[in-house]
Amino acid sequence: MNNLKYILLFSLIFSPLVNVFSQKTTVTIVGEQFYINGKLTYEGRQWRGNKIEGLLMNSRMVQGIFDDLNVATRDTFAYADTKKWDPERNNLEFIEAMPKWKSFGLNAITVNMQGGSPFGYGNFDFYNPGFNADGSLNYGYMNRLDRILKKADDLGMVVILGMFYFGQDQRLYDETAIKRAVTELVNWLHDKKYRNVLLEINNETQADLKHYDHEILLMQRVHELIVLAKNIERNGFRYNVSVSFAAQTVPTENVIKVADFILFHCNALRKTEDYENHIAKVKKAVGDRKLPIVINEDDNHDFEAENSHFNIALKNHISWGFFDYRKKGDTDLKNGFQTIPVDWGINSETKKAFFNKVKEITGTKSETLTSKDFIKIEAESTKSPLGKWLKITSKNKNYVANASGKTYLEFMGNTPSIGEPNSPLQYTVKVPIDGNYRLLMMSSKRLEGDRGDWCNDAYVKLKGDFESATNLDKQTLENYLKYFQEGSTNTPENEWHWAQRAERGRHEFFDLVYKLKKGETYTLTLAGRSQRFSVDYIVFYNADKTSLPEAKAFFENKASE
Repeated sequence: MNNLKYILLFSLIFSPLVNVFSQKTTVTIVGEQFYINGKLTYEGRQWRGNKIEGLLMNSRMVQGIFDDLNVATRDTFAYADTKKWDPERNNLEFIEAMPKWKSFGLNAITVNMQGGSPFGYGNFDFYNPGFNADGSLNYGYMNRLDRILKKADDLGMVVILGMFYFGQDQRLYDETAIKRAVTELVNWLHDKKYRNVLLEINNETQADLKHYDHEILLMQRVHELIVLAKNIERNGFRYNVSVSFAAQTVPTENVIKVADFILFHCNALRKTEDYENHIAKVKKAVGDRKLPIVINEDDNHDFEAENSHFNIALKNHISWGFFDYRKKGDTDLKNGFQTIPVDWGINSETKKAFFNKVKEITGTKSETLTSKDFIKIEAESTKSPLGKWLKITSKNKNYVANASGKTYLEFMGNTPSIGEPNSPLQYTVKVPIDGNYRLLMMSSKRLEGDRGDWCNDAYVKLKGDFESATNLDKQTLENYLKYFQEGSTNTPENEWHWAQRAERGRHEFFDLVYKLKKGETYTLTLAGRSQRFSVDYIVFYNADKTSLPEAKAFFENKASE
């Protein structure tokens, strides 16, 4: 019980985002197949003679809302550059990567309220409860979940949302708290009107209390929670619900009778024969019930092999899910989607192999940014009086090489560390197509011996008929926000680097993403904050089309053309 004090101490008490948006994506089940917005997934698609339509191509991304509320252990998961763990950064970087995942044809991800092992396998005394100890909603977690579900809805993606994970379910007091958590989460989803969610009560239900602490999460009784969630209905709509089983465990009759789809994992089934036999046993257990079967965790890769787990699943018309983690001793953060901290990019050989295979199987065509997907503004193109901004050309002694157009602006007001908005510059932006546009700014700092985290920011604000597409309300986005250069202290001076995130208050970091309308005109204002901060060019790009890393590479190449 003493361990729960960390959870109670750190449980966030602020209200969740209360705005309800117009949802775009609805997942439904008809027989053994999944539909998105009334259409079969991958409609009409076949690959090597296997029917792909009706399946979910999914990846285990359970750490998207992860946190550690134990002050004694949380920095075990620290980022290399900041030496601290930051759940908001993890969540925002997750969301930034989602368009890229979708661009390869991935149509589903698995997220869990209590995450998964942050080491791939195994747990220790970190606290990732997902809920408050009494089962009430913890709004730090709910706000992070809200962002993921909203982005998935925008992208037309399905989220398999798990509620409980062994090693963390004990953070809830008792069975009453477990039931309350299920009830409040499902009601929250109804309140938000999300329709792109499939519910997984818990990860790998067990037959005894070896891993789980609450009997109602065991396979003998978990059907009670499935029924509880299914019975929470609004206006004729309810969520599809299931529970996952571990590899080598065949789904039980009590679950099959009430579940809307079948979930199981396949990590331990290393031999092809064992894997094929297990699939046959699962299908036999399901019998005449017409239910989709989904594998949403499998770390058997080898995607080019004819008898890969992925290929065998498709031959059996079973949806398959990628599980990727860093092996013990591996220090390359690009590896693994489960090991904390996570690099959410598609940048390891294993990740690339999986996503390229999904792209091949689904026949997905690559999307690249076109001239209609972004607006690029040269800083010196403003018609406003420059005030304390200096126009710097290649003839200036402080010129930073490789500036776009060989010209940029450097701010010389205020002090190197701080100042009120000074010398505002305005830029008019007309949007070519509807979309969620992210702001980026190519910038540089000139320290002259000052601290590394000085001379690295400005103020920005936007006016016009837009909606917020981030976790800040419109009113906040219409007023000045500090916008700073990535890396801060560790970023070299007198080089071009991206400013890509805003700060409100102290160490509250936010992406600036705006839902803009085709043909509308907007006014961006850039004002000076810290002395000797330079701006080369500013970009709004359609964040639904590409990931942040790819967008940065795209515009860096554009600048050099």
